[in-house]
Amino acid sequence: MDVEKIKGGSKSMNILVTGGYGYIGSNFIRHIRETNKDIRIHPLSSNIDIADFNELHDMLSQLPNPDIVIHCAALMSTPMCDAAERYAIDVNVKGTYNVASLAKKMKAKFVYIGSTSSYLPTNEIITEESKIVPETLYGLTKYMGEQVTENIFKGDALIIRLCHVYGGENDWYSAINKIISEDRNHRPSIIFIKPHAIRDWMHIEDCVNMMREAIVDNDLKGVYNISAGKPRPFKAILSILSSYHIHPKIYWKNEDDYMYHHVVSNQKLLSVIKYRTKWRLETGIEQMLISKGILVNKASINKSNKKPVHSTLKKRGKKSS
Repeated sequence: MDVEKIKGGSKSMNILVTGGYGYIGSNFIRHIRETNKDIRIHPLSSNIDIADFNELHDMLSQLPNPDIVIHCAALMSTPMCDAAERYAIDVNVKGTYNVASLAKKMKAKFVYIGSTSSYLPTNEIITEESKIVPETLYGLTKYMGEQVTENIFKGDALIIRLCHVYGGENDWYSAINKIISEDRNHRPSIIFIKPHAIRDWMHIEDCVNMMREAIVDNDLKGVYNISAGKPRPFKAILSILSSYHIHPKIYWKNEDDYMYHHVVSNQKLLSVIKYRTKWRLETGIEQMLISKGILVNKASINKSNKKPVHSTLKKRGKKSS
């Protein structure tokens, strides 16, 4: 794909996103539509079973050939894959094979959205060269999707491994959203992360900006991590919520925290893109509280994200007896 010609205006870019109604896909589509009106970007219908090759083939044959296929569709999260069992293999592995093989046939650039969950848990900083030893079905299926991609494209595809994304629209799975949503409904949260575990919490706006530069603004190939590069302990989330007088009830399942510390380097990607992460954890959590109607915003969110916005906590309804 000739990115320079597309960027120069001699050709409009056509992008197809599988999982375009899910968390990462929908936010990426929104971001592209807001920032580049010359790009045509469309989600694949959510009614299509990507594990059914014939169904997928028939749908894609009715569409114009895309320049880029971004494969976001997957069963997300460890609990969901554990519950789905073999269906997780169908969607995350077989589905990836079907999408990748048809993208190859259409001569489209292929972008596979993977996960840093595939890395061997370690207290060391994780880079793209770190060992891949998945300890969950989710991490395993996401890595198998990478292997399928490599088998089909022979190094001619882009693989992006995302790390602990939260915030924005359709955030159904992040630990931060889980705590806020369940506390709002007066329910306790069961958390499988140790309080002192250090993780890279990345806001969705930083994520989609980095994805855009990696996918659209550059013709990158190979494997790249996308992370915030600003690791914080899990207890920092509770401390931030406490500053708004929010004290969620949590049942800790520390023994099930297979990752513990999970600090992921983004230096390889930063060496080739201009964007730098802007969202502080404090600002991201406050934005989530405002979007859920838990806080009343007294000022617009500080665009520099240097400090949290001054907001007021809404009065909370009484628990039903």
